[in-house]
Amino acid sequence: MTLPPEPLEAQPVSPSALSDLSADQWVDSLTKVLKIHTPTGEGRPKKLKSLDDIANVDPASGGSPKAVRLTSPRSLLACLQTGIDPKEIIYRPFEEFAEKGLTPELQKLKYEHCEAKRQEKLQRLQLERRKIMEKDHEAGGESGALGGLRLPGSPGSPLREEGKKSPQSPSILNALGGADMVEKEARRLEVLQRRQQRELEQMINYEKKRQMVSEDAQTRIQEEKDRQEAEKQERLRREREWQEEQRLKEVEKAKRDEEAERRSRVLAAERYKQDMDAATVEKEKQKQRQKEAAEREQERLRKQEEFRLQTEKIQEEHQKAIQKRQAEMDEKDRQRQMLLEQQRQEKAIANAEARQKAAERLQSALETGRSIMQKKRDDYNAKQREVAEKQKIKEERWRQEEAIRKQKEKQKEQQRQLVFQEAMSDQEKRIHDLVSKANEADQRPGEEIHDLVSKANEADQILETVQRQKKEEMARRALERQLKAEEKREKAEQMKRMQASAQTPQKPLCLPRRGRGRALGLPAGFVEARGFAGGARSGPALEDVNGFPAIGGSALRHLAKRYVEQKAFHRAQMLQRIEDDTARARALLEARTHLQQRRKDANVEASLQRQQLLMQMEKLQITKKWSKLSDGAPDSPGGDHIPGRTSNRSPEKASSRTGASSISPLRQSRTRAA
Repeated sequence: MTLPPEPLEAQPVSPSALSDLSADQWVDSLTKVLKIHTPTGEGRPKKLKSLDDIANVDPASGGSPKAVRLTSPRSLLACLQTGIDPKEIIYRPFEEFAEKGLTPELQKLKYEHCEAKRQEKLQRLQLERRKIMEKDHEAGGESGALGGLRLPGSPGSPLREEGKKSPQSPSILNALGGADMVEKEARRLEVLQRRQQRELEQMINYEKKRQMVSEDAQTRIQEEKDRQEAEKQERLRREREWQEEQRLKEVEKAKRDEEAERRSRVLAAERYKQDMDAATVEKEKQKQRQKEAAEREQERLRKQEEFRLQTEKIQEEHQKAIQKRQAEMDEKDRQRQMLLEQQRQEKAIANAEARQKAAERLQSALETGRSIMQKKRDDYNAKQREVAEKQKIKEERWRQEEAIRKQKEKQKEQQRQLVFQEAMSDQEKRIHDLVSKANEADQRPGEEIHDLVSKANEADQILETVQRQKKEEMARRALERQLKAEEKREKAEQMKRMQASAQTPQKPLCLPRRGRGRALGLPAGFVEARGFAGGARSGPALEDVNGFPAIGGSALRHLAKRYVEQKAFHRAQMLQRIEDDTARARALLEARTHLQQRRKDANVEASLQRQQLLMQMEKLQITKKWSKLSDGAPDSPGGDHIPGRTSNRSPEKASSRTGASSISPLRQSRTRAA
């Protein structure tokens, strides 16, 4: 039989490589592998590898843990139930965790973390495998986890069939892994016999119970038939009684209907007699009403004639009164016209005087407004001159402060140059001293030369140590965060696999081969090399110094020159940073000054706009006052007189009302002009 390629290759993988398969695909693939490695009793038995084989491999003693692959059905079933991939429990040696830019300490930390997680998963799998074996033992080895696992293409339980055929089957012994399983198989056969005995007793008890249940059922059926027959007889009896009651009710109802019909005939005769009597009485009443109506009509005609005569008399009297009142009103009208003419003349004179006074007041108001506006303009110009003077003083003060600041910066720059020159002179002096000492050191022993070089490199070593410790701490924290994230993702994947293993049906799919991959991806070149001051200190010259041989003056001068160049480079970088900070501060100060100037210009412009708005408002107020004055001075009297409308009105009100129509057009034109 040709098997497909081994889907679970025994090589370590990182947890990040497990995300390539979904939970359902992982369950299907592992189920396929479990089917392949489950013994069927056909062909030559295979040597199975379980979790104990992986746990017992000692890499320190020369074992090859990478060659061990899980093929035991119980071990694979434990992986399926816990959601742990078999690749995750393969041992990975310390060398596999080496990565570019990863220090040995971080490599060891990563190795210990992964190994601890592997041992934890291995213990979980061993515990789950023991539970599966205990279930198999309790069920007699046939109906356990392996016997109850229904895989595609494997009907029934292969181990159960093999156990029934031969207790000493080689395939069973190989599947369970050891010759000591013979005793276990004997115990299983004994358990099987006891179980068969229990099953036989259960069958006998079941037959007895079945007979008892059958007898009880027959008894209940007969009782039910008797009860139904009794109920049927009872229903028939109640039906006959009900029919008799209905017949008696019908007879009684017919008697009641006949009596009711007789009473209705008697009542109808009585009502007819009453109606005839009422009709006779109504005819008599109708005759009496007609007679009374004729009498009332004659009385009405008599009263109507009397009212007509009285009305004609009243109308004649009223006409006489109207003619008399009309004559009186004509006389009053004539007198009123004469009075109105006199009042019009007086009002015209008063209006002319009022217009003259209004024009004088308007001229006075205009002159007053002009003087006020001129005064405000003068005040505004004075304020502007004052603001300009203050601004000029502030600008002069700012220029002085700026000059002082620039002078101070220039002095600081000169001081920095002096300090730099002093430092350079000190460095040159130290170089000269080192060179002189190097020339003198040709005759000194190697230990003194080593001390001299150690003192020269002491500052760089301290700086390098601090930087290296900081970088190592950052790398360690990054690695710990990444390992925690990997652990969370791995737990989530295990939960998904366990849920998929419990819910998803098994499908015959082959698991594809997967590579190992890396668990972490730290950037390469994490630790920098800084020439002589960095990690590359194992050159020939330094080894000679550490070995205390005699060293030449040229080598020492070369070392001193490199040391001085590094110091000068660091100082130049510091000076460059200082200059950059100074330029940035100067740019910020200039931007701030420009912003302040813009703010001042905006304030001045807003002040001018406010002054212009106030002037316009004052002009508008003056125009409104003039319009009000002109409203109270009508040009000419006019208007028609309506008789009977001005009898209760004073002459002044009437004249003002008649003059309103002539002033209206002029007022409208002035309002539009304003």
